[in-house]
Amino acid sequence: MKTFNLLVSGGLILIVSALLMTSCQREVDIESAKKEIAETLDKYNSVFEHSPRDIEALLQFLTDDPQPVIIGSTEAERFIGKAPLREAFEKAKDEAKEMSFKIISKDRIINIAETGNVAWYSEMQDIVIYMPHDTLNIQGGRATGVLVKQDGKWLIVQGHYSFPEKMEQL
Repeated sequence: MKTFNLLVSGGLILIVSALLMTSCQREVDIESAKKEIAETLDKYNSVFEHSPRDIEALLQFLTDDPQPVIIGSTEAERFIGKAPLREAFEKAKDEAKEMSFKIISKDRIINIAETGNVAWYSEMQDIVIYMPHDTLNIQGGRATGVLVKQDGKWLIVQGHYSFPEKMEQL
């Protein structure tokens, strides 16, 4: 009986130790995941800056399943799934032909669920749009979103991007 109690006690100690090491490791993983997410968001913004007409490059940052939900500033800017978003990008592609963009992300906050495979973020954005005969500076844009980790990559499953009220009226 003593041997059995020692085995059970020893087993419990090993389990508790493993759980403690896992929780310590999780903190390191969360910090690493935050860096991965920040890199993903920066790359997504970079595609808008350098290749705004490369629709497939933009869509690669979104999940396939579940369907992504992307919301913009206006009532018409609510897209569920990649197909409607692809269609909207196609329509805007010609307008963006002679434009380039600069997105400055500020005050980014990234949070990660305890599971380590779901995250959400918010940030402020200043956007500069360079056009052939003009430059438009938009300050105080807002971006929020939810990402999930699938096949080792962080992907956007929900995004909401809006501009200041005065910009929405243009």
